[in-house]
Amino acid sequence: GKHIFSMVPSETEAVQGSRMKLMCISCMKREEVLANTIVKWFYKPEGGQDVAIYEFNNEKRELESPFQGRLEWNGSADMQDVSISVLNISMNDSGIYTCNVTREFLFETHRPIFTSSTLIHLTVLKEGKIIQGVSPFSRKKGVMGVQYAFLYFFIYSIYMPPLLLSI
Repeated sequence: GKHIFSMVPSETEAVQGSRMKLMCISCMKREEVLANTIVKWFYKPEGGQDVAIYEFNNEKRELESPFQGRLEWNGSADMQDVSISVLNISMNDSGIYTCNVTREFLFETHRPIFTSSTLIHLTVLKEGKIIQGVSPFSRKKGVMGVQYAFLYFFIYSIYMPPLLLSI
């Protein structure tokens, strides 16, 4: 099949115990709405094998896996958003999630099939410090430092010339 657009980046970090939406968007043109859409989600631990964890083929179905009972469909009725959520994320849930979308278009003479894949590399953290590896506190402090330096420079440039002139 041919690939169709499916790019909206998902969050890639989650905090242990939280609920995490794994984003998978697969856009369709207006004339494609009559397609039959099949969605399969896979999970692959570091250095492990892909395991099918969720499937949507006319109905939602959690597959037998360590995620069973913790997955929730989060997609839209028009099947352009085919995201799922993982509830109560644990440290063991880090790894690669793959969303495979297959569309079968029902035209009169033939049935073209399109597939697209989205990969999400998820890291689970023990507690909440999700700002690209920088805690909110140290980032704020850095910005304040710049502001103070600017203010200091500004005051310095206003008050220094008279002092220099009076020497």
